[in-house]
Amino acid sequence: MMGGNEMDNANKEWLKIPNEIRNQLIRNVWCATCSDVVKITNYVIQSHKLGIILDGKCGTCGQEVSRIIEK
Repeated sequence: MMGGNEMDNANKEWLKIPNEIRNQLIRNVWCATCSDVVKITNYVIQSHKLGIILDGKCGTCGQEVSRIIEK
């Protein structure tokens, strides 16, 4: 489980990305079940050694999906 400070840092990194780019990233997540690019919903932002990860649900089928956003 990630501590509050790590979550705050991940959120700060996410908010550094311009809003237009964040929206593009949210709408450009691969879903293996749909075999297509989908919009991620109900996501949480987490720190990762490569940058940050969005963990959430496929907006089409509801399966779990993730998007890594590298530093």
